[in-house]
Amino acid sequence: MKLDLERGFNYIKNNKIEKLNDMFANKIMEKLLENKNGSLNNMDIELSKKLGKVSYFTIDRFENNFAVCENRETSEFVNISKDDIPKEAIVGDILKYTEGKFKIDKEQSKLVSKRIKNKMDNLWQ
Repeated sequence: MKLDLERGFNYIKNNKIEKLNDMFANKIMEKLLENKNGSLNNMDIELSKKLGKVSYFTIDRFENNFAVCENRETSEFVNISKDDIPKEAIVGDILKYTEGKFKIDKEQSKLVSKRIKNKMDNLWQ
């Protein structure tokens, strides 16, 4: 499978393909994450740029030089280098991954935080 992914990546790169069908892009990124044991590298990031893929992650915790994040679509955990995420990111933030960059989705982070707070408040009533 690794060889197929590399061949696909090289095809996309060599043929200067800018964006692909979203469903196809999602499948390729899922396979990449499966085969990389949840770690993203520069090749994966470059491929995601070409695919135009947008993914969302929740920061679960920090371990050493990594942010351990949950993919909000697949519920799988991935390790993302702290160097690749915004310096101000904290546990619980929602990261939007698009065009090879992680950005904090402040609006989503606030919504999720508020929803969790409401659930906790209702739990004790």
